Amino acid sequence: MTKARLSIKKSPREALFYAMPLFLALVVLSGVVYPRYRAWRLEKDLLAQKKLELVHYEKRLEKLRAELKKPKIRPEQLANRVFSGPDPYVLVAGLREKMEKVPGVSIRSFRIVKREKIGQELERVEVSFVLQTDVKGLAEILWQLEQEPRAIRIKRVSVFVRRGRRGETLSATLNLEGLFWLKKA
Repeated sequence: MTKARLSIKKSPREALFYAMPLFLALVVLSGVVYPRYRAWRLEKDLLAQKKLELVHYEKRLEKLRAELKKPKIRPEQLANRVFSGPDPYVLVAGLREKMEKVPGVSIRSFRIVKREKIGQELERVEVSFVLQTDVKGLAEILWQLEQEPRAIRIKRVSVFVRRGRRGETLSATLNLEGLFWLKKA
């Protein structure tokens, strides 16, 4: 009977011997196989997501190509949006004429600060005006420039208060940037 009991009862070394392969299989499974499986699933999900995005972007690209084929603004309309003439002083003259219409504003000086070629005959011209005015006149000029249909941008406004015999006046430096199309005669 004792022999039978001994054969049924295993020593701790034997149990460790039989459990070791199972333990190693679990370690390999959890340390190597499972992370690789998760990485594979993640790659598969990301690939599916990228394919959906690609289909979406292709549809959007086709829509944009169709929009680019039809011109929205005709060249005749563009000619009305820029100043054109033999030299950039056409732009200065147009702006000066607009400013002189405002009561209480006098132009002390003006000059072209910078000319930059954009296209073959299209230029970006920056003009600096030095004005003597009051607050109402400056506000009127800025409003008129904002309402101008041609391509003009207010780049910088500097205002100084001058005190004189007649009271306070504003000395304003106004830098404007406009598009100019060179027309050859």
